[in-house]
Amino acid sequence: MNVKLLRTKKIVLFHEDEIFYPAIINNTKTIHDAYSFQSIKKDDENNSISFHNGLVVKGNTQIFIEALAIVGRKIILSTNQKTETTYEVLYEIMNLLLERGALMTITPIIETYETTTVIESSFSIDDIFSKFMLSTFFSTVAECSTDIENAPNLSKKTNGNSIKLLVSYEDHGSYYKKKGITVNDKYFTIEKRRDTDSNDNVLFASSPFSYEEHMKILDSLEKYAASAEIAT
Repeated sequence: MNVKLLRTKKIVLFHEDEIFYPAIINNTKTIHDAYSFQSIKKDDENNSISFHNGLVVKGNTQIFIEALAIVGRKIILSTNQKTETTYEVLYEIMNLLLERGALMTITPIIETYETTTVIESSFSIDDIFSKFMLSTFFSTVAECSTDIENAPNLSKKTNGNSIKLLVSYEDHGSYYKKKGITVNDKYFTIEKRRDTDSNDNVLFASSPFSYEEHMKILDSLEKYAASAEIAT
């Protein structure tokens, strides 16, 4: 499997009084310069600021920051690297905010992920609709959602061009309600990449999982496709 494009997002949520927006505004230039951001957008009425198109170098690796957004009590970082690297950069940013008095703690209430990939695979979107591969997809997503307190319900939604596996937290709301958090339903989506030759197995996949879990699920489909091909 060839990963042609990668984006990961790390979202951390704090108590309302743990992000001090005026201090963030006072340190806009510091944040901008530290990560070579190209643009900034502000919405003071909603305590929201976002920095776009940044760059940080770690050793020989250039990490492109698509966006750093501070929205109410959330901090969201999007990069072109794996989840672990994205979190390392976010941790560094949170420590900077802590030093500047803009963040009261670097321990959030909850952390979530998003991963987006474009992959070149040995299986097609049509292959996933087969009974056994669909079962593999379902079971591997369930396996990656085994945290007892956060374990979601799963249900699928399909059409001819894509498959969406709903990750619903509806029946597990008590864990979040105690923390004053509303968790929206999310999807693991796999679909044919737009404007791609019909003979090419180039797929777009997005999920509410870390890069490692996201790729584990896609690898399970790749392995199933390979075993099915050998069997025939």
